[in-house]
Amino acid sequence: MRNQFPGICAECNQSVKIGEGFFEKIRYEARSLYGPKWKVRCINCVVKRKIQRGYAVADMPLAQRSIAKKLLEKSKVEEDGRKIRI
Repeated sequence: MRNQFPGICAECNQSVKIGEGFFEKIRYEARSLYGPKWKVRCINCVVKRKIQRGYAVADMPLAQRSIAKKLLEKSKVEEDGRKIRI
């Protein structure tokens, strides 16, 4: 789901505006005592993660598909076993 509040991307540490990223709930064991209960990720990091996990670009939602194509064009994609580095 899209983020409803601004935050900092958990992977690239860039600011994420409202509606321009995704959030996920952190399980109680994984978070610090006083830390945040939610992680925010920017759209670029979400797409990179999907590509690394082997999602087909054609199966992604339309907004993510265009970003994935741009990321794949800009960078060299190297396969190390199952992981794809971007």
